Amino acid sequence: MKFIRESEAEFEVFEAPHARKIRHVVAPWTLGSKHVWFGVNDYPAGGCSNAHTHEDSEETFYVISGSGQIKVEDTIFDVTVGDTVFVEPGEVHQILNLEGTETLKLVSVVTPPFTRDDFSSSHK
Repeated sequence: MKFIRESEAEFEVFEAPHARKIRHVVAPWTLGSKHVWFGVNDYPAGGCSNAHTHEDSEETFYVISGSGQIKVEDTIFDVTVGDTVFVEPGEVHQILNLEGTETLKLVSVVTPPFTRDDFSSSHK
């Protein structure tokens, strides 16, 4: 068993045009997980991720505060607290908080987990 507080998790900050903060709460390179990557992501007002895909992994997003949009392929979902979006392997997806006035915060779960190199190459 391992225990970690969100505030203690390793994180990366991305600058505009894809402004966001991603915390690697549970990852192969943080807690040694073998089957899951679990992160907490903050998208400030005006922030977004780059459009990207994970060829061999599923990703689930769960909104814990704020509101925004999640684009999967050509469909845009308006999301708010309590909403979940499931992305299948190979689907292009992007988180958008371009029209929001507050931070969009969501949990992200990736299975099987990406490696640190996979994460770095797909998240710019």
